[in-house]
Amino acid sequence: MKQEKTCPLNPVQDAAAGPQAVRGTAVFCFLVTIIGDIILSRKVLPASFFTPAFLLAAAFWIILLIGIIWIWRHKEGWHGRRQIIVFGIFALYLIVAVVFYKEYQAAYLLGLPSSVDPELAPSLAGGIVGVRVFLVLIGITAGIPVGPKIDGREYARRLREKTIQQEANWAKESVKGAKKDLQETVERLKSTLTPEEMQALLQELQSSSPEDVIPSQTTKSDLDTAGVKTDDVKESGWGHGI
Repeated sequence: MKQEKTCPLNPVQDAAAGPQAVRGTAVFCFLVTIIGDIILSRKVLPASFFTPAFLLAAAFWIILLIGIIWIWRHKEGWHGRRQIIVFGIFALYLIVAVVFYKEYQAAYLLGLPSSVDPELAPSLAGGIVGVRVFLVLIGITAGIPVGPKIDGREYARRLREKTIQQEANWAKESVKGAKKDLQETVERLKSTLTPEEMQALLQELQSSSPEDVIPSQTTKSDLDTAGVKTDDVKESGWGHGI
């Protein structure tokens, strides 16, 4: 039975299918955060833009825009030290949202539609502050590169390749072990048998294949060392010419 051949993984394909960021999710979350901030704060921005709360908010809008441009140009997203920087910026964003919670809540409260129940409006405005932070966190998490999803067929192919490779390694180790045992047996026979006994043993082994019993690289030299004339063996032949 012929063994099924499998081609190795294409290195170019593997490089292209390396860990990538979910860029669409990151861009969507950042854009929703920026646009939602501007729309809900539109009534207080003209008068309160230069207050610390909204100056910091505008600074984070610019940072989010830079993040959108950067992650759209880099499929791998932020990895390594960039993750530390990004999460450090998020920590600052969270601190600002907590410190200026009242200011943002009041601004969102004025930006809500008039149809919203006045009793629920403050809670809703405060919840929007939390949703804004949560959206930024989702966008940052989506920018972390992850490995490509492997379907069932690809998984089976890779598993088959690993199985074939493991079987080949086992066979190689088995051959090495058998060869080592054979060489140890030959060395042990050389040290315990006399030249006459060795020659008699060789006569008994003539009916079998000599390559299966004595390694080819040690046959002549080992026999000479043991005192067996190789000319005598050559004249009699292996298996009497069979």
